[in-house]
Amino acid sequence: MTQAPELHGPPSYFTSNWEDAAQSIRKLGKLNPRVLVPGHGKPLAGTEVQQRFAQFVANFDQDVAQNGKG
Repeated sequence: MTQAPELHGPPSYFTSNWEDAAQSIRKLGKLNPRVLVPGHGKPLAGTEVQQRFAQFVANFDQDVAQNGKG
């Protein structure tokens, strides 16, 4: 209840296949969502959600490589 809404990738401790995760992120990005409702955490909605998610998708592969996952 007190957690602030945030946008981040899948948790590394639950992600065994980073290529599948990246493929899923890219598929979701093609939907251009205006509302994101994650399995954990608070929903994200608002005018900036589409833009923030598009940026997240564009940077996902690079972020994974930089953090030593994948």
